[in-house]
Amino acid sequence: MATTKCIRNTEDIMRVILGNTNEYHGEAREIVTDSELAFLPELALGIVEKLNGTLQFIFAEDNRSQNNAFSLHHVFSIPSHRCMLHVMSEIPADTPEFPSLALRLPSANWHERKIADMLGLTPVGHPDPRRLVLHEDWPEGLYPWRTDFDQTQAVPRVEGTYMFHKIDGEGVFEIPVGPVHAGIIEPGHFRFSSVGEKILYLELRLFYKHRGIERFMEGRSLLEGAIAAERISGDETIANAVAYSQAVERALGLAIPERAKRLRAVLLELERTHCHLADIGGAVTDVAFAVGAAKAAILREKVLDLCERISGSRFMRGMIVPGGLRRDLNNRAVLQVANFIEVELCAVQELESSIFSRSSIVDRFTRTGSLSAEHALKLGVVGPIARASGVPVDARINYPYGFYTMYPLGLITRSEGDVASRVKLKFDEIRQSLAVIKAALDGIEQGAIYGDDEATIIHSQALGWVEAPRGQAICWVEITETSKIAQCRWRTPSFSNWPALPLALQGDIVPDFPLVNKSFNLSYAGNDL
Repeated sequence: MATTKCIRNTEDIMRVILGNTNEYHGEAREIVTDSELAFLPELALGIVEKLNGTLQFIFAEDNRSQNNAFSLHHVFSIPSHRCMLHVMSEIPADTPEFPSLALRLPSANWHERKIADMLGLTPVGHPDPRRLVLHEDWPEGLYPWRTDFDQTQAVPRVEGTYMFHKIDGEGVFEIPVGPVHAGIIEPGHFRFSSVGEKILYLELRLFYKHRGIERFMEGRSLLEGAIAAERISGDETIANAVAYSQAVERALGLAIPERAKRLRAVLLELERTHCHLADIGGAVTDVAFAVGAAKAAILREKVLDLCERISGSRFMRGMIVPGGLRRDLNNRAVLQVANFIEVELCAVQELESSIFSRSSIVDRFTRTGSLSAEHALKLGVVGPIARASGVPVDARINYPYGFYTMYPLGLITRSEGDVASRVKLKFDEIRQSLAVIKAALDGIEQGAIYGDDEATIIHSQALGWVEAPRGQAICWVEITETSKIAQCRWRTPSFSNWPALPLALQGDIVPDFPLVNKSFNLSYAGNDL
C-alpha cells in the first residue's frame, strides 16, 4: 500500500499514480490519498471519464473518538494503471453529511444509502434517500456502525411503511413476490409492475437477513477474521477468505510462499467450477431440461466430493489464513485434482453440447434477460454478468494477485448479455479454471505454505480483492498494534450486481424472471453482511 496526500483533480491523480513506483510483490497496487469532501464529485467524475476508472466501493467508519470526525472512503479501479485508488475524506461529526455521487455515477447509489443507514451520514443530493439495509421497522436515530451503538441492546420494532415506486397507466398492475418463497431459497421481495405478462418495472427489496458480520469482526484476532470471512457466503468460502487474507497481508507487508500461492489458485478455481456448474444446472432446470440439470448436478457433486477429499470440507473451509494456508495438500491430493481435470473435462464439453444442441433451450436462452454493456458499466457490474455483456473486467487480469501474477490469463467475454451469453461464458470459464489448476499444479514444488510469522504488527490498513465466482470481492481491514481487527468493510459482487437485475428484465415477461434470476446467481446472504 502506498500513501500520498490531498488531491483535487485528475491532474493530481496522474501525478500521484506516475510518481508512485511502489510495488507489492509484483501485484497490482493500492494507492491511498486524501481529498476534501467538496472536491469529491468532480474528482470522481474525472476518474471515470478521463481515466476510464470505475467506482468500486464507498464505505465509512466512525473515528469520532480520535478526531471528532467520520472517515469516508472511495475506492476506484483504474485498469490502465493496474491500481486501486483509495481516496479518504473526513466528515466532521457536527455536520454528518457528504456530497452524493449517485446522480452522476449510479454505481454509488446503494453504497451511499448503506452508509446513511449504518452510520447516519446523509448523502446530500441523493436521488433516492429511502432506507436500504435497515427496514422500516428499525427505529430512527439508531446506527449500528457507530461506536456508541450498544450491540447488546434489544432494539424495539416500530411501525413503518416502505414506499415502493408506483407505475401508473391503463392496464398496469403489481405482482408482489416474496420475501418468503416456495422453494428453499433465501428471502427477497420482488415487486413487478406489468401489463399482462410484460414487465414494465421491477423493484427489489432485500436485506432481510443482516447478520452484522462486519461489526462482529471488530476486536477479533486475525485468524478469527478469516473464519468469519468464510461465512459471508458459503459457496464463496475460499474467495472471501483469500480477499480478507490478502488485505491483512498487504496491511502487514507479509509475503506468502509460492506453494501457497499456487494452492490458493487451485482452491479458488475449484470453487469457481462448482459455482458455475450450479448456475448452469439452475438455468436448465428453469427451462425444464431435467437431463441437463441432472448432469450438471452430478458434475458439481464430483467437484464438491473432490473438495472434501483434499480439504476435509465440501466448501473447503479452514484452509485459508493470513500468511498462506492452514493445511497443505499432500501429493495424493494433488494427484486426485490432476486426475479429475483429465477425466471431467470431456464431461463438461458433453454437457455444453447437450444444452446448446437443443433449439428449444437456445430459443429460451437467447435474447432473454439482456443486460447492455452501457448499463453494466454505469452500475459497476462485475464478474461473469459484466463479461457476458462485453465488459472486460476480471480482477485476476486487471489487478493480478497471487498465482495470477505468474500465470497471465486471457480475458473471456461475450457480447450479447443475455442468458445464453451468461451460460456459455460460464462453460468457457470452467475450461479456463481447469487450465489454471493444471498450470498451478504442474510447476508446484515442495515447500512452506505459510509466510513469515515474525512480521512486526503495527497499526495499519489495506484493501484486499479477489475474483470470486460471482465477480470481484473487495475487503478493507484496519489492524491494531495488538494484532486485532479494528474495523472491516466488504463489498461483495452481489452487492454490485443486484441493481442490474431489474434492467435485464425490462421488456421480458414475468415467467422469465426465475430463469434470468438464476443466470445472475446473486447471493442474498452475501449481499447482506
